[in-house]
Amino acid sequence: MSLREEFEAAFSKKTASLPIPKGEEKLEDFEQVLLEVMVRDRAGKTYGQNIFATAWWAWQASREALVVELPEAVPPDYCGQELVITLAGVQTAMEAAGLKVQQ
Repeated sequence: MSLREEFEAAFSKKTASLPIPKGEEKLEDFEQVLLEVMVRDRAGKTYGQNIFATAWWAWQASREALVVELPEAVPPDYCGQELVITLAGVQTAMEAAGLKVQQ
């Protein structure tokens, strides 16, 4: 799934879960309908509708702002190979940046 597809799925799922105004009915398949509308609304690198375009901008900005400082590499004489960054060290750095790590 691309970053854009991930965004569209998350946006439509969250929007579909919001309460609706009194007296209005929510479509049974609203999440899927919204997702289809978003895909059709794509306009190059953005969207035609301002609400989608603004949310997409914020999604991208949140990803661009994310920086993970990797741990120092283990010296070659310690492990008998070239410089190595341990998996545990990378996981710790990612979690320190507020990311969830799946194993």
